[in-house]
Amino acid sequence: MQIDKWQHVALVHMSDTVLIYLNGNPVPTMLDPASVGYGANNVNAQTLLIGAYRNQFGALSTYFFGQMDECRVWNVARSQEQIIEWMAGVNGLDAQQGLISAWHFGEGVGMNVGDSNGSNDGALVDGTTFSTI
Repeated sequence: MQIDKWQHVALVHMSDTVLIYLNGNPVPTMLDPASVGYGANNVNAQTLLIGAYRNQFGALSTYFFGQMDECRVWNVARSQEQIIEWMAGVNGLDAQQGLISAWHFGEGVGMNVGDSNGSNDGALVDGTTFSTI
């Protein structure tokens, strides 16, 4: 990854396979599929953590250090072609089949993050803030 440059990261989880794409290109990974989603370290399988990891004791740790512009969750595995086509697009995004949630982080103030596609609003925790940079 390059420092101080916008980049797109996509993670595709399909049963026993995890694929990672950086700017639409596959990245070799040794990531264990059990560590993504409903792994043993998730205290509550209904809680999605973005930018943090829950350790074996259930505490939040290993935070993402950087800035995020948007996060999307789909209930279908996206192909490399779909990832490339939609990685910077938002017009018509809500009509895309399988899109469960989309957080654009555009609120700018407060601690709530609205889901523009569904009802899965989130919260900023542990000192996370909005930025206009």
